[in-house]
Amino acid sequence: MLDFNTVSKLREMKLGAMATAFSGQLGDNAFYELSFEERVGLMVDAEWTSRQNNRMSRLIRNAGFAIPGARLEDVEYHPDRELNKALITRLGTCNFVDDHHNIIIMGATGGGKTYLANAFGVAAVNKFYSVRYVRLPDLLGDLAIARAEGRYRKVIKGYKQANLLILDEWLLYPLKDTEARDLLEIAEARYKKASTIFCSTAARRSERRSCATVSPKNCWTAVKTSFISHPQSYSGWWRSFALTGTRRTRRRIISRWCFNPTC
Repeated sequence: MLDFNTVSKLREMKLGAMATAFSGQLGDNAFYELSFEERVGLMVDAEWTSRQNNRMSRLIRNAGFAIPGARLEDVEYHPDRELNKALITRLGTCNFVDDHHNIIIMGATGGGKTYLANAFGVAAVNKFYSVRYVRLPDLLGDLAIARAEGRYRKVIKGYKQANLLILDEWLLYPLKDTEARDLLEIAEARYKKASTIFCSTAARRSERRSCATVSPKNCWTAVKTSFISHPQSYSGWWRSFALTGTRRTRRRIISRWCFNPTC
């Protein structure tokens, strides 16, 4: 009777895994050979593991990955892709999240940008960082709907607070004034406080000029400056190009959307 009450109280305290482990110990005589400290330790380990697994599942669910099963270990390093394995491995440690740096991934359509970005996101979740994946058109659409329904502050807060924000389909079309201001709001909140991964199709010069046509100009420059102050870049048709933090490099980034040194 006492054992039943103990199990019941553990479940009431939301210690379900510990209660299950305790019940298992009661039904297995082998556990009676262990010391009290060892038996308690096993129950605590069961509860801790359960909570860590639940937390991991919740982070993956909230991230909204397009490819939840993406893994850096599964990236194929074919010679024609010219992938820099050392750079990907280094970024896979997620130190860039701790340092609040950004990553830019550019390449041709179908080159695997989304998979690689999701793989970085999954690696961050495995280290218990909060991650949010979203296509830029969906983000802007959500904010427009939220503004009309009076939920703007609540919705944009989720994009501001994630440790790692993955923006796919970045700037494939010109932005409206309100959309540019929405991005500026997110950029200012995340500046030197969180990390962002940008995925964009490598565009021709004429297309880049079209995508960069945003009004007002000062707002657009502020967005680019805030997001891309100290980027780690994996860019340009799957060639790696590590950008430095020099003033000359930052001017180059702000002046044109071309992160491929061959452009």
